[in-house]
Amino acid sequence: PFPITSPVITVVVENIDEALKKVKAAGGTQITETKEIPKMGLYAYIKDSERNTMGVWQDLKMKE
Repeated sequence: PFPITSPVITVVVENIDEALKKVKAAGGTQITETKEIPKMGLYAYIKDSERNTMGVWQDLKMKE
């Protein structure tokens, strides 16, 4: 939906859905839908309240 033309700081979270709720509550917006990289994790891009683009990443927990 938009080109990323520079490095993006990405933070690792335990629960991406909860993290995205906190982003929205603090005045930020989710700018991509949450997507999965199979066997690796979930990610989404956000804009914080100051319009900085950032990434949010959740590792998938592997079943033993």
